[in-house]
Amino acid sequence: MLETIKIKLLEDKDYSETEKAFLLKYISPQGYYSWNKIAESYIEKSKNYDGTKLFQVFSAPAYYLTKELTEAFLNTPVNNIKLEKKPEVINNQFFLYNL
Repeated sequence: MLETIKIKLLEDKDYSETEKAFLLKYISPQGYYSWNKIAESYIEKSKNYDGTKLFQVFSAPAYYLTKELTEAFLNTPVNNIKLEKKPEVINNQFFLYNL
């Protein structure tokens, strides 16, 4: 059934191969906002993106956080953190979902 829904999504629009891959990149876990809705929104916005921005958005990973992990991040005091060295940036662009 899920495959039928995905095929219907792809048939209803004239997506490029890159856009199709982006739309099908993730399946949101139950209880999270729909990946397909976010992806469709970014596909529409991407019509005005240059190649660099398009690559950054379409290759960005999605992270799905539990309510507890989200609360832990939000409650972490960051003003007094002392870093021994500059942190390495892993992802400049990403999608963050929480419950």
